[in-house]
Amino acid sequence: KVSSDDLRGRFPGLREIAPGLELWALFAANGQPILLSDARERALAGALENDLIPVAIH
Repeated sequence: KVSSDDLRGRFPGLREIAPGLELWALFAANGQPILLSDARERALAGALENDLIPVAIH
């Protein structure tokens, strides 16, 4: 789970996004962004589609 306020710099090329949104992000182990979604289920599905095991970091 990530705030749209924290996305600048993490997702290169991300167009303007409203502040204060709660989104779900998927990153590779090396920190490369893979997916950004407004639904947790879509982020988890994206991980499984890419043969990744999702883990939460706080």
